[in-house]
Amino acid sequence: MGRALFLSTFARHISYLFVERCAINSCLNSGALTVYSPVQGSPRPPLGLCTHRGFSLLEMVFATGLLAGILVPALAVLRDAMAISRETTSRSLLANYAVHTLEEQVALGMGGWTNNNDADTFAAEGHPGIAFNSVRSDNPSDGGITGSLMHVGVTVFEDLDSDLTPGVGELTLTMRTKIAKLATYENEEQ
Repeated sequence: MGRALFLSTFARHISYLFVERCAINSCLNSGALTVYSPVQGSPRPPLGLCTHRGFSLLEMVFATGLLAGILVPALAVLRDAMAISRETTSRSLLANYAVHTLEEQVALGMGGWTNNNDADTFAAEGHPGIAFNSVRSDNPSDGGITGSLMHVGVTVFEDLDSDLTPGVGELTLTMRTKIAKLATYENEEQ
């Protein structure tokens, strides 16, 4: 907090110096101020009156350093925000595909009551780097009840190594649900 306060106060003083310099230069250009020349016998210019129109090298180096000191942390924050935005977009895409695939697997399970393991990518939808593994099973070892309750699970992940299995460092999202074997599901038209 102290550094930020120091920098803001410092920047305010520097900008005041620049504004004062610009005001004097504009007065000189319009002829409102008299520029005193160092001729023998002429009075000295008033203190604080700047008789040259440019900035000194020291002022330019100082202003450049001040701007660099402000811009570098701002750009670092911008870079971090963009990285977080990319990760959030990836997570949102994984969540959408996970819900889509889970609903598809639930519909297949309700319609045919078949156990199935599946793995594929979403290359047909324009995302070859995203894959899924799905499981439909009514085995008690998988959390189902044979012939009456089916466990449906879907894992969607960024498949960076293209092996259709989630690996270390790959974003992964798993969703699960259970469906019951009901006569209304079996009688529904496919």
